[in-house]
Amino acid sequence: MIKEKYNIAMIVMITRLGKTYLTALFAQNFPKILFIAQREEILTQAKSNFERVLKKRGRLYYGAEK
Repeated sequence: MIKEKYNIAMIVMITRLGKTYLTALFAQNFPKILFIAQREEILTQAKSNFERVLKKRGRLYYGAEK
């Protein structure tokens, strides 16, 4: 996908197959990413995983904030 120079992607996989880590690895090639989840718990876990892979801090936005 990256070799084909796409500038947008969507990852859909069943539970516990590593969507977050796969997304974080892809995110290394993009200046911005948007990770959407239906529960706050998923977002906080994803933030932790992204920071571990990307070695930089991110921000969380919740429906009540924006």
